[in-house]
Amino acid sequence: RIIIDKLIEHKFPGVTLDLSESYLSQMDIPASWILKINWREFCNIFGGSFQADLEERKTSLRTAPVSKALLTLEEHQAIFKVKNQILDCKPMTVSKVVNSVGAGDVATASLTHFDRFQLEPKSTLEKVLYNASESCKNMKPGAFIHEP
Repeated sequence: RIIIDKLIEHKFPGVTLDLSESYLSQMDIPASWILKINWREFCNIFGGSFQADLEERKTSLRTAPVSKALLTLEEHQAIFKVKNQILDCKPMTVSKVVNSVGAGDVATASLTHFDRFQLEPKSTLEKVLYNASESCKNMKPGAFIHEP
């Protein structure tokens, strides 16, 4: 929290938060920052039902005190909030998952990368989910292997 408070104090732009700390509900996350969080973590911090359907999740995200957020529900769904726009998309189906560990980290890195290019939110969401899904096919513990 000390680091985040310092980044806010110094008006550091373009931060991607990939964390699930309860203090997020009590802070003003700058509009240029992005929160990447899964549904279970979101419910623990901002409230909501773990069993909520897509529309309930969208409503919860719409009212959350963040301008930009990527909300994931494992391999089932992702919702992207950019200001007042809410987009949802399902990750692509991966027929042969080698290892899904790290897919969230790939999504965070991709989200940071594509946000800096200022792509349209829909394009950003699609590219982030594509990269995360692809990583499940190729990620080996301890090394990333990419086969063209």
